[in-house]
Amino acid sequence: MTRHAEASRQEATPETDPYEELGVPVDGGELAVLRWPAGDPGAPVVLAVHGITANALSWARVAHHLAGRA
Repeated sequence: MTRHAEASRQEATPETDPYEELGVPVDGGELAVLRWPAGDPGAPVVLAVHGITANALSWARVAHHLAGRA
């Protein structure tokens, strides 16, 4: 198995890919937001919105694989 194949099989977890929890004030309350910082300060921003039956952690694996390389 190649090194790339091994890396692609690794599961993203809060321990391997720490994220920040933020609150965004909106009319009527606050939205909860998770942010996975990129390793490269010049990396583009990706906005991922989950469906009504999911939560922000559903994007952990995507954030892990992008790792600032969108």
